Amino acid sequence: MRTKYRLILGAVVLCSGVASAAIIPSVCPAQDTLQGYIDQGACSLGQFTLKAFYFTPQLGPLTAAGIDVFASLGPSGAPILRFEGGFSVGSGQSAVYFLGYVIDPPPVIIREFDEEMVAESPTLDGQAIITTALHGWVYPESPLDFTDSLEVFHKGDYGARLTDSSVFPFLVNALSVDHTISLTGNTGSADFSALVNETQVIPEPATWALSACGLLGLALLRRRRPR
Repeated sequence: MRTKYRLILGAVVLCSGVASAAIIPSVCPAQDTLQGYIDQGACSLGQFTLKAFYFTPQLGPLTAAGIDVFASLGPSGAPILRFEGGFSVGSGQSAVYFLGYVIDPPPVIIREFDEEMVAESPTLDGQAIITTALHGWVYPESPLDFTDSLEVFHKGDYGARLTDSSVFPFLVNALSVDHTISLTGNTGSADFSALVNETQVIPEPATWALSACGLLGLALLRRRRPR
């Protein structure tokens, strides 16, 4: 009898751990500067943890304090991050910036990553190019990981590709996103108004996990009833 009670108690503790594993003390602001996100270190957006933000100018005057970040949850309940401000150079100017972060949800749910460059007007013969390295993996220690790359660009008279996406070969529970932003004015100018990152997920696995815990509890209770 004591063994059965211990099993039930263990199931309750396990389910409590599943429900609370993603909780962290801070919440991501709906709007802040990229410097604010860097200083915060990590924050929660729904069931997701966003962390390890960085911004490194290799060439150009833009700083993390000059970039606004807008964070929201998309239709699938996954993060949408919009980076705005200062992505512009004039004739004869160039700029290169590195911007990145990590999406770290506890369940295994990420299945797709979509990227958009918002650039409503031509940039003459200037070039705005964003190349993105994605690295997804499964916690804790697992051989399941992958890398992929995306590219969006506006090359003035030479054409544009403003959206790109990656569908992952398997579901992952951690994803690092590393952007390289290159702007070259040439004889014209190069600019874009925003970079948008949207994550797509499958239906919330936490719901499945809690349902499984409930069924486990019912099964254990049924086993302890006298026949």
